[in-house]
Amino acid sequence: MTQRSLFWDGEVLGDCGPYGMAHVDDQFFRSVLNGTGNRGVLKNWLNELEVTGTSSPVSIASGGAVVYGGLYENTVATSFTVSTPPSGYSRIDRIVIQRRWSTQVTRVAKVTGTAALNNPAAPALTQTPDSLYEIPLAQVLITDSGAITVTDEREWVTFSTKWPVGSISGDDFAANAVTAAKIPNRERYLIKDAGQLEEASADAATWTPGGSYDYWSFAKDVLNIVWLYDNIPYDLAGNYLSVYLWTIPNANGAGGGAENVRWEFEYSVTSNNRTLSTVTGAILVDQQARVNTTAYRDLLTLLPTDGVSKLISLKISRAGANGTDTYDNTMRLIGVEIAYTANT
Repeated sequence: MTQRSLFWDGEVLGDCGPYGMAHVDDQFFRSVLNGTGNRGVLKNWLNELEVTGTSSPVSIASGGAVVYGGLYENTVATSFTVSTPPSGYSRIDRIVIQRRWSTQVTRVAKVTGTAALNNPAAPALTQTPDSLYEIPLAQVLITDSGAITVTDEREWVTFSTKWPVGSISGDDFAANAVTAAKIPNRERYLIKDAGQLEEASADAATWTPGGSYDYWSFAKDVLNIVWLYDNIPYDLAGNYLSVYLWTIPNANGAGGGAENVRWEFEYSVTSNNRTLSTVTGAILVDQQARVNTTAYRDLLTLLPTDGVSKLISLKISRAGANGTDTYDNTMRLIGVEIAYTANT
């Protein structure tokens, strides 16, 4: 028989009985609760069969489960003694729930692993329907000193239902299950285009409005400067800001050797209304493989913000007269990016 429907009255017509427990357990409960694979522990049933302990014996709390369709309940805590491996060895045992068809019982059990000098392996699960079926509760690592580390392996039963995309709403969560503290931090990016950078009072870069984009032009063999002024982001969760330059070379790199642009920076910050010491630095950016039709993103500096309340200024310059600046053309600065970890 390849098709069957459950349940019907009688014993003659269509898919009616007689029915046995295999139909109730193996088909009905397994299909409704999706109790296959390693799934099986029932959420919020007593104490959820949690395994605990740092030395022998380990304790298994009360709880309930569905083991390949078979219902199981334990109303009181139980425990297992875990033997200590030989000196220098460690071992992983497994706490499982076993359903045995031959004895028609389902019980918590301990499956003993093999001791090893390094990296012991947990014993495999037996999952043979109509014979012996195990679902895991925990791995128990024990050292030669008797110290135990429990690794939770419980997998909960779940209804055989797949939610449509975007179907989750507030009604799907318990009260206070989702709080601001539980939402992970995430990266955010602030883009300051060329028009949001300030012209220096001396040694200023050349403002160049373009057909496709505006940019600041930084010449070769002279000092050119622009300034960025901004506040520390209000939602900053990390301890630094990553400052990136977005640039386009004025000409393709020749590719015949090192063609480096030297970008220098200087920043000041305030903390508790006191100006901190000015920090300076420089980077070299290789241009020899770059082309004048592509925008490039380069990390200028990591700006520490621990205890800082406000960013006063960030000075960006090309030290074209410096001997390490070997790119024999102008550079186009189209913007500055500030990346940071935000508290969401």
